[in-house]
Amino acid sequence: MLTLTTNSWRYLPTAQMAPYDQNDLVIFLSPKVALLLKNIVGFDKSKFSICSVMTSNAHRDIFFTESELKRMTDVESEKKVFSEKQAKFACDMSTLLERYFVTKKMPRYLFFDEKEQSVISDVLSTVPWYCQVVILRKGDGGFKGVDFNNLSQKGISNLMKMLGPVKLKVDEPFEEYLKNRGKIPKSQRDSDTIITERIFKTYPELKVETLSDFNRAVKQKKKELHPDVNKAENAAELFDKLCKAVDSLKETKWYRALK
Repeated sequence: MLTLTTNSWRYLPTAQMAPYDQNDLVIFLSPKVALLLKNIVGFDKSKFSICSVMTSNAHRDIFFTESELKRMTDVESEKKVFSEKQAKFACDMSTLLERYFVTKKMPRYLFFDEKEQSVISDVLSTVPWYCQVVILRKGDGGFKGVDFNNLSQKGISNLMKMLGPVKLKVDEPFEEYLKNRGKIPKSQRDSDTIITERIFKTYPELKVETLSDFNRAVKQKKKELHPDVNKAENAAELFDKLCKAVDSLKETKWYRALK
């Protein structure tokens, strides 16, 4: 099992992306190689869900037709319309994949159309997500997970070339994988450190030495960004973003040491 580092999301070919189930995604790198993204979680502890994206007020007019939206008047009808849409997507995807593996040419989209792909790409780019990655290879029996121990040095080299700038981190000790690459990768910073650095980059005034200074800095920043004071159009969004950042910061080692 591998982990996709947060800086690699922007390198993923989202135009070649297809849902695997409600919470997972598959990225097709070629007709024979794909990445299965599992347990996609944001640093704010939110879990990625195709359902929540599709049925959110911000995006449902993209994923659903006008007649479908009219039918979505309550929770039950919404679930029904969503299920019908999922079934149609699955059928469309089956046709596209069949054509893809026969012609070995990537269609413009696999699962979502261009506009819908853009929405998913935007959603994934707004939060620093990270996830587990399973590399899949297509054989006679369909796609199966790659066992690094069975890959030759050339196989490893070809795979790394295909992944390009996408950086993966080994979660489990693959001795053969490391040997074939010819070097031991540098230890990765843990997610706690990445969260802290990311928040301080956005809110440098929160990086203080004492708890009392931190509380004062938070209070001052909230006052500055509160919608009653800040008259920007996205004032509420900026204030909510700050509150989430503060909550995330309070879960870090840095804050515990501060206390």
